[in-house]
Amino acid sequence: MKNKIILVFIIVIIVGFVIPILIPKDKINLTFGLISGLSGDYAAVGESFAKGAELAQEEWNKENPDSELRWC
Repeated sequence: MKNKIILVFIIVIIVGFVIPILIPKDKINLTFGLISGLSGDYAAVGESFAKGAELAQEEWNKENPDSELRWC
């Protein structure tokens, strides 16, 4: 019984290291939409929201070079 547990543990470790190596590392492109009021009474809030989304996009792209985040 102990040998089976050790064998399963070793197989899990090997699979955990081999599968990520075999998966292709293509660049992931993510696009998301933003709905915000950019005119009218609450334009200041909408513009701040849009600027916050741009800042989050820049930080994400800087910290995750293997994926690209865009918003429209």
